[in-house]
Amino acid sequence: MLQVGASSRNIARRFGCHHSTILRLANRYQQTGTSRDRQRPGQARVTTPRQDRDIVRRHIRDRTLPAARTANAVQGRRGLISASTVRRRLRAAGLRCRRPYVGPILTDRHRRERRQWAEQHRVWLLRRWHGVLH
Repeated sequence: MLQVGASSRNIARRFGCHHSTILRLANRYQQTGTSRDRQRPGQARVTTPRQDRDIVRRHIRDRTLPAARTANAVQGRRGLISASTVRRRLRAAGLRCRRPYVGPILTDRHRRERRQWAEQHRVWLLRRWHGVLH
């Protein structure tokens, strides 16, 4: 688009980003022939993309499964992976570990009676609730 003559500000407005982002990408493309980021130093990932999908699949199958148990079940490139790695992979996939619900399981009758009670007390004024809550 820049080569056609459009301004960086118009392009940025169209893509919903800052115009300096467009200029930086254009400069990178001129210098390297691609707009991709270059490789950066750092330790390689412990898990492969396939193992990441396996972690997510296991979690979806049982959402209350602790991250530590998932970590023990999945082998990484260098052996076992940590529970924090599992949590990071789940977070990257938009998931979170959940604790199982501990409490009374409500039947349909319980729900119906709760709703009926709430409807009966919906019109109570604050001063009437004051005697109940304090």
